Amino acid sequence: MKLRLKDLTKITGSSIDVTGVVEEVVGYKKLWFFNNIGFSGALKKALLIIKHGQNLDLEELEYNEKGNIKRPSNIDSISFKAMMEINSFLGSVDEDSDVVNMMSRMIAISCYEKNIDDHYDSDCKKFKDFIEKIENESLVDMVGLYNWIYKNLKESQLEWKKRFASVEVPNEDMQTAGIHRMQQFNMLSTIKKICKDFNSSYDEAWQVSYALTQMNSYSDATYAHIHENLRVIKERKMREQRRYAK
Repeated sequence: MKLRLKDLTKITGSSIDVTGVVEEVVGYKKLWFFNNIGFSGALKKALLIIKHGQNLDLEELEYNEKGNIKRPSNIDSISFKAMMEINSFLGSVDEDSDVVNMMSRMIAISCYEKNIDDHYDSDCKKFKDFIEKIENESLVDMVGLYNWIYKNLKESQLEWKKRFASVEVPNEDMQTAGIHRMQQFNMLSTIKKICKDFNSSYDEAWQVSYALTQMNSYSDATYAHIHENLRVIKERKMREQRRYAK
């Protein structure tokens, strides 16, 4: 008997669902001929399970290599489509969101292609079945996997932010003109660029790994940065030449 991810809400919060643990985790069904015989023992088991679950430090749980759900080798190895959906989903999460739904969906998006022999598609039946499977897996294993995903997402975001910042070409005129308004079209621009650079179809572009799309964009940003440096160097040399000519 072990707690599953979907049992998390039964043991946390202001209202503990003891009956739910008795029935779904311990497996005791309140049939009339067991009412007085087995219920006491089932209740004791349920209370022990609840106490164990409440004593877990959820933030310290780590990914179990022997668990039933396999993680990607690196969070950036998931498809561009999966990463965009993760970012969109995280943006919609608030303090009132269902924590089990949030964790199971994050795990499903991140680990789908590692566990399901198919391209990532959050609208298909396989994805919905995968979420259900995740919710029925070990609470400890799934929270540990979620922690790994969340940690690696943050690290990935910081790493790419630092990389792009190092080759950013500041343009005050563009900023003043409102270039930030183009951010809403970034995803569409990226897809169009993937199609062009990799000679791929629209559907194929969504399945390219996030790491490859970022590295491709980083390559272009680096080229633009080098080109801008060359322009500055040439202008400086021209000014020096004109000064010496006088």
